[in-house]
Amino acid sequence: MMNTVAILMCAGSGNRMRGKVSDKILAELRGRPIFEFSLLAFEKMEKITSYVVVDRDASQRSRLQESFDSITKKPVQWIRGGSRRQESVFNALEQVPADTDLVMIHDCARPLVRTELLNEVHTAAAKDKSAVLAHRVVDTIKQMVGNTNLRQANLHNLDRKNLWAMETPQAFSWKLILGAYRKLSEESIQITDDTAAVIQFNYPVTLVENHFPNPKITLPEDLALVELILQQQDQKGTI
Repeated sequence: MMNTVAILMCAGSGNRMRGKVSDKILAELRGRPIFEFSLLAFEKMEKITSYVVVDRDASQRSRLQESFDSITKKPVQWIRGGSRRQESVFNALEQVPADTDLVMIHDCARPLVRTELLNEVHTAAAKDKSAVLAHRVVDTIKQMVGNTNLRQANLHNLDRKNLWAMETPQAFSWKLILGAYRKLSEESIQITDDTAAVIQFNYPVTLVENHFPNPKITLPEDLALVELILQQQDQKGTI
């Protein structure tokens, strides 16, 4: 069995929640904190050997730890989040156990991730060393060329059939992703997701297509959206 560590990202600032909730990871959905949905999905897949949790502060960690103690008996390491997500992930990668084979990095603000898809991402990463849950872009996307003036902007057409939106989890050989993050640090390169770390150094990524909603809770309205999706899944019997 491969040693697989789930790195659960819980330290986001939540600034775009406009004060509606103090901590979106701890905000309740159906009577449980949002991050528990992700933890339960990972527990069900039975391939996780330990967790690394990136927390926001001591108060949040205390609340998170209560849930972990009640849900899992697997080892849990706690890492304080940095000023940026990239710093937080790098710190977590440096702290995973030395015998780790794979890491699965997941943003717990995506509570609808499904266990069967976690297994698919894990299988792909075990085979190809780099895999991500993603969905096809359905909107028409334009690229702004030159300056950022919105009036009479110069737009460039992008071929939608070649565009994919990245989700989480994103899974990698631990040695591969740690090496990529170390190079990013040495060269002062900034990225916005983990696939960008390996892509920066020309390593391919396997896409695992997600046909189910897996939105990230970013705005207050997203809480209502996730609740609506859960209601629809209940009616269809797909949850």
